Amino acid sequence: MSRNKVYLFAVVVSIIHLFSFSGFAGIGPENVALIVNSDSWASKTVANEFIKLRDIPPENVIYISGIKSFDGINIDDFRAQILSPILKTIQERGLAGQIDCIAYSSDFPTVIDARSDMQGKNLPPALSPQCSITGLTYLYGFVLAKNPVYLDFNVNLYARRVVRQNLDIQWTTEERNEYAKTFELMKNDPKNQDATAEQTKKNLEEAIKIFDSLTAKHPNSADLLYNMACCLSKLGKEAQAIECLEKSHQNGWFDWAHTSKDDDLKALREKPEFKKIIEKMKNFKPVMTPTQGFKAVFGWDPAGQPINAGQKISYILSTMLACTSGRGMSVQESLEYLRTAVTGDFTRPKGTIYFERNGDVRSTAREWGFHGAAEKLKSIGIQAIVEDGTLPQNKNDVAGTVVGAAGFEWKKSGSRILPGAICEHLTSCGGMMGENDGQTPLTEFLRNGAAGASGTVTEPYAIQAKFPTPYIQAYYAEGSSLAEAFYQSISGPYQLLIIGDPLCKPWGKKIDVCIMGMLPGQKLSGEIKILPIVTASEGLNIIFHELFIDGKKIMAVKSKESFTLDTKKISDGYHEIQVVSTCDDKIISQGRFSLPVEVRNSHRDLKASLAGGPEFSWDKPIEINAECPEAEKIIIKNNSLIVGQIDGAKGVITIDLRVLGAGPARLKPLALFKAEPGKEVYGKPLDINVIPPKALPPLNPQNIGELKTGFIIKAKDKAQIVAEKIDNALLDKAEIHNETEFSIKGFFDVDKDDIYQFQFNISDLKIKSLKIDDNEIDWPALQNSTWWFAPVNLGKGIHKLEIDAVTGKNRNIDIRFGGPGSKKLNGQKFKHREIDEFKVNIH
Repeated sequence: MSRNKVYLFAVVVSIIHLFSFSGFAGIGPENVALIVNSDSWASKTVANEFIKLRDIPPENVIYISGIKSFDGINIDDFRAQILSPILKTIQERGLAGQIDCIAYSSDFPTVIDARSDMQGKNLPPALSPQCSITGLTYLYGFVLAKNPVYLDFNVNLYARRVVRQNLDIQWTTEERNEYAKTFELMKNDPKNQDATAEQTKKNLEEAIKIFDSLTAKHPNSADLLYNMACCLSKLGKEAQAIECLEKSHQNGWFDWAHTSKDDDLKALREKPEFKKIIEKMKNFKPVMTPTQGFKAVFGWDPAGQPINAGQKISYILSTMLACTSGRGMSVQESLEYLRTAVTGDFTRPKGTIYFERNGDVRSTAREWGFHGAAEKLKSIGIQAIVEDGTLPQNKNDVAGTVVGAAGFEWKKSGSRILPGAICEHLTSCGGMMGENDGQTPLTEFLRNGAAGASGTVTEPYAIQAKFPTPYIQAYYAEGSSLAEAFYQSISGPYQLLIIGDPLCKPWGKKIDVCIMGMLPGQKLSGEIKILPIVTASEGLNIIFHELFIDGKKIMAVKSKESFTLDTKKISDGYHEIQVVSTCDDKIISQGRFSLPVEVRNSHRDLKASLAGGPEFSWDKPIEINAECPEAEKIIIKNNSLIVGQIDGAKGVITIDLRVLGAGPARLKPLALFKAEPGKEVYGKPLDINVIPPKALPPLNPQNIGELKTGFIIKAKDKAQIVAEKIDNALLDKAEIHNETEFSIKGFFDVDKDDIYQFQFNISDLKIKSLKIDDNEIDWPALQNSTWWFAPVNLGKGIHKLEIDAVTGKNRNIDIRFGGPGSKKLNGQKFKHREIDEFKVNIH
């Protein structure tokens, strides 16, 4: 049976334009909503860097608190805690007309359990309802409607397909229901002892009647014809099966690897006609639907063409920027790969795309497209090689690679990944980010220089539809952004986790934009004219310009026209003007220009100053002196987050830098006036860099003595226990019950100077104190937070941990430590001494 097109749900796909958009533009900073876990230091730090690197507008940054888990959650919690609040905030801020991509910073759940949407349906293993956060965000309309068609392998109409496959017309609900029946009728269930040969034959004959009816309405459906061939083969009608299989291939079925191993076609394998069809499939050079730029305003027809009228199926691009928990990366590794990605933009890398071919199903599932994708790349001047192997070996020019392997270590390949490269591998566990998951995770590519990678969050059964086709590299090389390239290449994205910089565009077409007669810092008043001046390469034609103020779209004009802006409709003070110019090519190329200006239409002026800097250690608050005559209140914002305020027209605002995360941060002063609600004055932004305090030095090993496996856990007034891990059996043994005071102590080693983090699930646990080397680690936890994240800067070597805590009513203790990633406390990492080391001076 086909593994590429399975319709199992009685649902109408005429959805679903729940998210109203207007306008038209390419993919740039103004089109990205950046989602931050405000409980997590790591999430805010990764976001800070991305904001700086990509100039993300402040109101495009959305903070979410109280997420139950950063490993995985159920789909109802995903809708209620994450997806719906994001879309609601975008609407409320007036950004719905411009957001094309939702990018998650770190510490968001990577896997979503969607079983509650299945309404008790017994799904085949290939349709496991374990979904990725990026896949379900892309398919937001279906998810909000609780429409399980998001599991469909062909749900993504934006995906580029073999042109032959586009001849089929859209299916009705009734036809989908009938098609679903054929799969049930064709199933061989060895557990069903009553399934006699006679009943099996009867079921197959009934399935053939349905196939006959459906093929009359859908004569060009390659998948339908393929499955009909399978049914005919099982019935012993071999000649008809061969004929049907040939028709399937003529209409675009080309998966020779699956076809040659399909047990439903076992009776045909030795027939010369079957072997001839397999050879034709192997030699098939697919012609794909052309590359197409993305806009969330678009709907998409079954041929992958954008439509902008009537009922339409719409999507929104989505990636994660980093995973810093489980077996993910360190925060520093995440920052480094994002910085590298930006350096690849518009460089047109002088490198090679490598397609790795081997006998593993992880490779053969995509081999159909290796040569076609390579030839496409060569036709546009990009070097591409199809070679036998697992990884490119000793190559210093890897501009991208398509891999099929369960395990590898990139450094052992001796190859170098160029900035901006997409590197991804088809395997079962590449997107499973739990600390105990197997196989090589997608992050292996990122920490070695790739700009983006992907992997499934559960067993995918090597189904091509769940992974990028090899043509992802061609779409990227034709100028698509990283996010666009991924989603053009995946027809069934619900299980695929994509981590990468969505805006990376190594082969983007350079368009230079400026504003005639306007200088940085210029004071503006009254009505002004803004005339964009554009220089576009490669014969591109500008069709319109858009004007943004502080990242929010204000208006659009046609090419060669100027904007007329009434600055009296804008708050006085400091702003950023952005002009985005869009071309008429298929990938919707755009250029962008940003300029700081000062609007002055009244006498009001907000002055804010900060002594010292620009670097400030997070362990000491800063004070901002602010003054604005007549103001009722002065607030300080970091992006969309209020981080400090005073009542009145003058005063000192104290800001706890720990709430910002580390890295670059822009503090924006804003004065409000009681007499004129809605009137504000913006002060000049204050740019700072938040750094960690000096690293805690390691302890002297000679003063510690021999360390043994296991950490110490002890209930108040009870005997201490050596623990390998925390579970119910251990807690019973240690006499730690509900609402019991206890302590954890141990020594641990870190292999380099870096910022590490502790993670505590505080939904059922109260942390009284956390000490490292006798230093109290004090980090704010937001109200209603489920997790407490505490970073600490450590020098390479041995350190001492002490935790005092109280269990809750359910005695749930979940404590993790890491960098890179994070793992639950375990006796291999945290050790003890035989003597009572906590009463001995070990410094």
